[in-house]
Amino acid sequence: MTLNDIPHPILMEIAKWNVGKSGIVKGKSQEQLRCEIAQFVHRGFPRKFITIQELSRELLAAEKRAYGKVIRMMAHEVNNSIGAINSILQTTIEAYPIDPEDDLADDIINPFT
Repeated sequence: MTLNDIPHPILMEIAKWNVGKSGIVKGKSQEQLRCEIAQFVHRGFPRKFITIQELSRELLAAEKRAYGKVIRMMAHEVNNSIGAINSILQTTIEAYPIDPEDDLADDIINPFT
């Protein structure tokens, strides 16, 4: 029996490869497999063998790590901006204190009432 005799799309693709070739083959949906054809000599006869390694989980984990890094970087940048805005507001409040006797003081202190 040869690989060509097995009606599986991935094996039919690999059957076309020469010894020494390796690559990534896409399966159904998002499944990705790293495949390689190698050869060894057993009792004087060359024997081919195929290694197949699933990469789908590893790729998803790498994507999650990448998205996590992007989210952390974005949060850092937002926090940097908020820190600067808070600093400017605090300086403004200290430089121009609110007079409680002023008619506008209630609107400034409680703008939503």
